[in-house]
Amino acid sequence: AASDVYKRQVGGKSVKGFFCPFSTGLWKEHGWKCGKGYVNEQGMERLYRPNVAGMMVRQDGKLLICERSGQKGAWQFPQGGIDPGETALEAVRREIGEEVGVLPSQYDIVESRKGYCYDYPPEVLEYVREKRRQPFVGQAQEYFLCRLHADAPEPVLDDREFCDYKWIAPAEFKLEWLPEFKKKVYARVLEDFFNVRARDK
Repeated sequence: AASDVYKRQVGGKSVKGFFCPFSTGLWKEHGWKCGKGYVNEQGMERLYRPNVAGMMVRQDGKLLICERSGQKGAWQFPQGGIDPGETALEAVRREIGEEVGVLPSQYDIVESRKGYCYDYPPEVLEYVREKRRQPFVGQAQEYFLCRLHADAPEPVLDDREFCDYKWIAPAEFKLEWLPEFKKKVYARVLEDFFNVRARDK
């Protein structure tokens, strides 16, 4: 659910903030601070949206990457936000199923790592604040390495997110496929999981 933007008076000044759409327990679960039901934008804690990403690897070691719909040449891993009350594991299984049509019974999760964060650039931050009504400054991600079973089918894409896919060796991933603000995270992920130093160009 999206947060409602509102204005309140603080010391005689109008301050924009965000209404908490969840229960206090859910805010705590996601590491957010809600206080009296709102987050004040003046001096507010930097809030990162909880997010997961799934790296699907075939038996031959090839890695699945997907091209974003409407953004030719923009390739990435399946990913998405963690819904309130959902665990990271539940979220990545749901996202993989929704975006590439692969069921949990068709792969094994062999490794996961968290601690990857990126900040939104100004244009994305404006969209998140004004259109989505969310108080986040970026995303905090957990990555899951998923080993596909030998009999797993080819991906079936959700065209809203992705329009094409391909299988590559991890060393073939190019950072130039990504927006600038995601490059450092992807470089760290590729090195951490595959011992690969990704090239920008």
